[in-house]
Amino acid sequence: MTDEADVARLFDEVGPFDHLVSTAGTLPPGDPIGSTDMEAARRFVDNKLIGAVLLAKHAVRTLKAGGSMTFTSGINKDRPPVPGGSVVSAIAGSFSYFARALALELAPTRVNVVSPGWVDTPMWDIVGEAKSGFFADMAARLPSRKIPTAADVAAAYVYLMESEFTTGETIRIDGGHNLI
Repeated sequence: MTDEADVARLFDEVGPFDHLVSTAGTLPPGDPIGSTDMEAARRFVDNKLIGAVLLAKHAVRTLKAGGSMTFTSGINKDRPPVPGGSVVSAIAGSFSYFARALALELAPTRVNVVSPGWVDTPMWDIVGEAKSGFFADMAARLPSRKIPTAADVAAAYVYLMESEFTTGETIRIDGGHNLI
């Protein structure tokens, strides 16, 4: 997603399409601001934010009228991890503003954001055996009492693709994570 020529080629090869959904993500940098690795921060910004800008820039050429773009932010915009959450919080929070501006610029194409809490995906496998403990602890605190799978949060993306009157919105699907 960070190579513009690759992104442009992707949309040239795909041709006309109805909906773009981006769930791309990597583990964010987590250092306190005073010791932030700036190269890691730049890679994260490139992967999440610049990647989304590139997708939108090139998708608009072949996205069919009445279609939509849906991006993914996350719980860190509402509940930044402390210490070390400033970079990820800033990027996750920027998606709501990006979608609002694009919804106006690209109308009638709809542009929205899904903001999940923790989701059991392979991205978490990097923590190894500690994953099950992290998830059990968080699930016990969540009003939903569980950590969702990707299939559990997919309904939010489907809703945004199907709803012709939802644009410029950020939909939380976090099991109440933003409440705790």
